[in-house]
Amino acid sequence: MLLATTMIGVSESFNMAKKLKLDLNVLYEVISTATGSCWAVNNYCPIPNVGPQSPADNNFLPGFSAKLMSKDLKLAIKAAEESNSNINLGKKSGQLFAKMAEGVNGEKDFSAIIEEINID
Repeated sequence: MLLATTMIGVSESFNMAKKLKLDLNVLYEVISTATGSCWAVNNYCPIPNVGPQSPADNNFLPGFSAKLMSKDLKLAIKAAEESNSNINLGKKSGQLFAKMAEGVNGEKDFSAIIEEINID
């Protein structure tokens, strides 16, 4: 759940940077060494040719597919409900990945969520 939510935040940040016409390599350098540093940025950046090699560099061939992420999120949400835990962001992540898993990008790597949330 944490990785799914983190990847959505990373993707939103890079999508906004694209719209602002920022240099994505510079943004990566700043984020990866500052308070935004996290595994999703440092090891699995969802932008082709930015950061270390990742599924983004190979048309999002998985790694870990969106369908698998959606399945894991459903399990996490069920556990949260059973324990009466508040996971609003986890539930939102679950909705976004469920939609992705059911669509044309379901077999792609979960980091392709960047394409799903970039709809104008």
